[in-house]
Amino acid sequence: MLDFLSDTPMLWGLYIGMVFTALFGIRAWLDYRVLEKDAAGDWDYRVTENMQNLRLTKDAYINIYKKVNAPRTALYLFIGGLAVIVLSPIVLAAGNAFLYLVWQVSGKSKVYQPGYLVWMFFLFFALIGLWVFIGARVSRHFHKHAPSTMRDEILRAQLDFHPERPLTIGANPVHIEAGEISTANYKTVFETVLGLSSSRDDDWNSTGHICDIYSDGSEMKICVHSAKGTKGFTAGTHPFFFAGNFAREDDKEKRYTLIFLIKNAYDALKRLEKFVPIYDKSRLNESTIFYKFSHKNLDFFLYETKEENGK
Repeated sequence: MLDFLSDTPMLWGLYIGMVFTALFGIRAWLDYRVLEKDAAGDWDYRVTENMQNLRLTKDAYINIYKKVNAPRTALYLFIGGLAVIVLSPIVLAAGNAFLYLVWQVSGKSKVYQPGYLVWMFFLFFALIGLWVFIGARVSRHFHKHAPSTMRDEILRAQLDFHPERPLTIGANPVHIEAGEISTANYKTVFETVLGLSSSRDDDWNSTGHICDIYSDGSEMKICVHSAKGTKGFTAGTHPFFFAGNFAREDDKEKRYTLIFLIKNAYDALKRLEKFVPIYDKSRLNESTIFYKFSHKNLDFFLYETKEENGK
């Protein structure tokens, strides 16, 4: 029987394959080691800058970050290379044994004599076929299980989110300019309908302007500002209503997210429509777990308590 592993080119091919496979494996291992740390650091930075997604927990964000940014290419090259290294000698040994049996059955015909053209031709294409099969399987798995974009993964994860506290807002505090909408309407919205407590500062930060502050008793605060007299707001007194000093801040409106956990969210949404204009409203359905709508620069999410949904 032909001792194919004693062939120098074959051995060198296996050695080179082992080196590259080991390099890909080390690269994947090193990248995976720092991935969770990078994800946690990115989340902490977003929290510090009030940029975190409020409808996502830290653990969920870390899992998404790891899924999207995983070193999949290095990992799959390592898996494919390992499969080639392990299976190539097995396929060659099996092919060698099979051809040796064919040679014996043929009466030791010179056509099938070990080491000659037919023998080597069969082993060569058996090896090529194995590599093509491994490459196709690894490539298929790589693309089939590829993650979506960060945005799509976050949107998918948000479907499982349910707040644990009555009020969550970001960035905190929220600042609203009353403008053409009366402060009495906002008082009805936040105090009567959404159940927050309120207080009034008639000289907010010594500016001479009024600020109604709504809260659930936590550090979360919603500030509704209204100008008193003919003197309006300025960038010095109310910077949150004006464009920033940098170009990157000028092209984006300052938006706030408000998440409420209340009973009868459907009824609350219908009542809110009577006092403030709302748009981008989610479909009205009494069995919906949450309702989304926007008002000015605010994105509201009204989540139904789990008891009301029978969960």
